[in-house]
Amino acid sequence: MPLEGPSTLGEGRLGLQTELGATSLLFSPDVVHWSGRVTRPIDVSTDVAVEGSVARVGDGDSDWRSSAHRGLYALRAGVRHSPLRHVVIGGGLGGGGHAGGGFVSPDLHVTVGYHNRWLVPFLSVDAFYSHPVGVGHVVFFREGESERLRPPATGGGRITPALRLPLAHEAEGTGPALLVGYAWHVLAVRKPSPEVYIANGLSAGFAWTF
Repeated sequence: MPLEGPSTLGEGRLGLQTELGATSLLFSPDVVHWSGRVTRPIDVSTDVAVEGSVARVGDGDSDWRSSAHRGLYALRAGVRHSPLRHVVIGGGLGGGGHAGGGFVSPDLHVTVGYHNRWLVPFLSVDAFYSHPVGVGHVVFFREGESERLRPPATGGGRITPALRLPLAHEAEGTGPALLVGYAWHVLAVRKPSPEVYIANGLSAGFAWTF
């Protein structure tokens, strides 16, 4: 779920954006992630976007280790609509794969803020569900022990306060911009019994609207 401000592009424009970030869960592996996105409007208040993302899972603080491939790869298509000035609602559908199999993940989000040409503060609230597809096993081990785990279904939400800094200060919102956001995640994992985790993350991005 990307860093996107409280406005749509407007008709006839093209948006390009890339982001890099990291997310940390206490006593669990850290995740470093990158994404790239192309956005086009379909009318003055509605955008559609396609994005690809890559993530790498680290070892974190756990003493469990795995020799499985650490990469996660995903594609997502989304739509955003602005019913009111400074408010955007949207959603998307993504899918991808990793060492434990594939997944399909729908998401919804609401973004509110103050769109202007100097410094744009905004707050995003997101919700998602990830359903495993073609699930396999990943083997984890530590001294004298091993365990085979299947990726579970996961749902959750995210609250992200963020800033967008336009570099061109154009009234129409065109030109380059920098973005930064800090996210709080709540994850509910069905293992067989549900477990809830809290994570936090930091992302930074660069966007250019033509």
